[in-house]
Amino acid sequence: MSNGKALIYDSSFTSSVMGGPVPTYVACLAEDSPEVLLPPISEGKNGDEILMIFHTSGSTSGRPKLVPCSYEWWDMCLRKGKQCTVPHNPARQDVTVWMYVSTSYAA
Repeated sequence: MSNGKALIYDSSFTSSVMGGPVPTYVACLAEDSPEVLLPPISEGKNGDEILMIFHTSGSTSGRPKLVPCSYEWWDMCLRKGKQCTVPHNPARQDVTVWMYVSTSYAA
């Protein structure tokens, strides 16, 4: 059991998630729904606490797996993303990507 508090899903899975034990929400893009306000980020989270759970495709072993991702992992991904995408020359709008790591496997 994952102890999940909610499930965010693609609309194509609506019939599969109906009647589950947690509240469900259809995923949407923020720019497509400007009227949806996100709650403020909670302060004081323990880095080891689970923020989200990814579902792998199962392409390596043939069986999909649930991958718990912590607040600490998410913070590392955001810091790494910022480091990799800041323009080297502030007067220009270009970005040089010098490192490529799939965040799905960085944990």
